[in-house]
Amino acid sequence: MENLHDRSLKKLVSDRGGEFLNNNFKLLAETQGFVHVFSPPDTPQHNGYAKRANRTILEKTRCLLNSSGLPNHYWAESLNTAVLLRNLIPTPSRFNLSPYSLWTGNPPQIKKLRVFGCSAIVSIPRNHQEWKLGSAGEAGVLLGYENNNSAY
Repeated sequence: MENLHDRSLKKLVSDRGGEFLNNNFKLLAETQGFVHVFSPPDTPQHNGYAKRANRTILEKTRCLLNSSGLPNHYWAESLNTAVLLRNLIPTPSRFNLSPYSLWTGNPPQIKKLRVFGCSAIVSIPRNHQEWKLGSAGEAGVLLGYENNNSAY
């Protein structure tokens, strides 16, 4: 994260979920140089912001999946798209800036956004095409976006 955005995590507050209570996570915190603090047990009010954010993302995930008409086993792709949209959409409580803008200092790049589950043409690389004048693509469905390149 630090190399990619020139920002570093200083402190992480979490509940006592099993994913945070193992030696691997403790080692990650030590090697990455951030402080990991647990909220008090049996006090969900301390995690209100995170719980609300998770609920919002879950609602977006459900809406994307339902409106696309895709089978439920595409929930992970729908979730990734919901998180991407949450990071790109401006938030009134944050000076009408998106989380992406607050993190990077740049406006979000939204011109490549498409409707989740829409019809798409999947490009076939030349070396996999049946013959020189054959189809360069085949029918498909947009399932999301690549994190580290401009592909869908």
